[in-house]
Amino acid sequence: MTGDIAQILTSYYSDLLLTERKAKLTAQTYRRCLKLFFAWCEKNTLTLADVTVKDLVFYMASRHGDNRSAHTRAKDLAALRSFGEFLVRKRVWAENFALQLDSPRLGRGLPRVLSENQVNSFLANIALDTPMGVRDRALFELIYSCGLRVSEAAGLLIANVHFDEQILIVRGKGNKERVVPFGDQAKQWLAEWLNAWRSKLTGDRAVPQVFVNYQGRPLSRQGIWFRFQGIEAKSGVFAKVHTLRHSFATHLLSGGADLRSVQELLGHADLSTTQIYTHVTEEQLKQAHKKFFPGHNAAILLCVCVLLLAGCGPSPRSVKRMQMLEEGVRNPDSIEELKAGIQQYQKRVEDIMMAQSQIGIWYKMLISRYLDSQMFGEAYEACQQAIKYYPANQNLYYSLGLSSGYLAKSIVEYRSSGELAQKYDYLKTAENAYLRAIELDDRYFRALYAVSVLYVFELDEPEKAVPHLEKAVTIEKRNTDALFLLARAYYMTYDFDKAAVLYDTIMDITTLPEKKAEAEANKKIVLDAAYGG
Repeated sequence: MTGDIAQILTSYYSDLLLTERKAKLTAQTYRRCLKLFFAWCEKNTLTLADVTVKDLVFYMASRHGDNRSAHTRAKDLAALRSFGEFLVRKRVWAENFALQLDSPRLGRGLPRVLSENQVNSFLANIALDTPMGVRDRALFELIYSCGLRVSEAAGLLIANVHFDEQILIVRGKGNKERVVPFGDQAKQWLAEWLNAWRSKLTGDRAVPQVFVNYQGRPLSRQGIWFRFQGIEAKSGVFAKVHTLRHSFATHLLSGGADLRSVQELLGHADLSTTQIYTHVTEEQLKQAHKKFFPGHNAAILLCVCVLLLAGCGPSPRSVKRMQMLEEGVRNPDSIEELKAGIQQYQKRVEDIMMAQSQIGIWYKMLISRYLDSQMFGEAYEACQQAIKYYPANQNLYYSLGLSSGYLAKSIVEYRSSGELAQKYDYLKTAENAYLRAIELDDRYFRALYAVSVLYVFELDEPEKAVPHLEKAVTIEKRNTDALFLLARAYYMTYDFDKAAVLYDTIMDITTLPEKKAEAEANKKIVLDAAYGG
């Protein structure tokens, strides 16, 4: 690729992100498509200014000749049309020639789906004798268990994994969030990956993504595809990563899940997108009928199903008695009524528990929105409500501490004793919330650091900060913010030698000139205080 073409492509990519406000993945896809187009132009000794409609037709025909699918060619054309608009604005093209090309006809084929046995066989062929193997098992268990897109799995954050509730907060297309539960198998492998193996790869680095590569960096989509291909060859189950998502949706519908629920779990904006999976299950039904009833009409199977459903319904007498039970007119009497009554009220209890869990999840998301919008009073109230649903969730207590601290900081002037008392109350609420979070998880770095900030800068109790910070810097050894704060706490408690040693440590590990300079200046202050300057 020549320098001019590379410069134009870079400018176009920036325009997509900043002007057109396209998603990063869309911009990357278009850029990749255009690199193929530029290679074709170079092969045919064409410059961008010389390209005509006929050339674009020839290029698209060459893509068809390469046995590219209609969906791939549609993506190529979308990239060309977008790039054409850019070239018109830059006055390289007089008009957008790509608009004159017809879009490839996209047949709505049924998505390929793996059977449950095939999924199990694929997962069972992942070698578990290395950190990468455990990671892959957790990764693909989660993609199947939650119906994740590849980009969603790659971008999944540790902060959005909630083990107690067995849910993920997934950021999908259009930056939209959704809540997805995960199963016991996925929980088991995810816990093993996070607790036993992940830190061996990341070392002391703070990497927010759940899945990392052998270098301890976030695992890319390409990395996921590459790993899938290796397991695919070993297991003999040939598919695509996205096939696991298709299988998740189809297996849910086959198991009796309703379409709206599956739509929510998949993060589809339009129900019609989800409906394609109903066609899969219908197709499976037809194939099963053909296998067992060759030459007969599918209506036979439908009739059998209707007769079976009609035959297994409750009798009119039973219905009447259950109605009386529902209305509380009389107590159940027979074995059948007692069993039915227990089952009925168990279902009500399950519904109430599910509703409580969902309310708690929504409160968590609401708190995050409030904090992002600096609506600290609203976040404070929402935290207190959410804790009623999740009284043992350390993240909620951390958020309560955060919102309480910000509310305290908003009270700047002490014009009355009442205002001073209110500020102190907020600070003590923050302190208690952070300490409760640490009690629930004694390696919760953010809470350890936050309560220490409170002790050092707000409550003037640096001696209380020291043990929390000493614990924090064993968790994130290269976190210079925590090291600076601990050095300050040592200085405030007259432990000058330890403070000086910490400033030396900061100067050794940081690569930022301003932080080196700050550490050096602070060390001089400490030594002057210790030995006289």
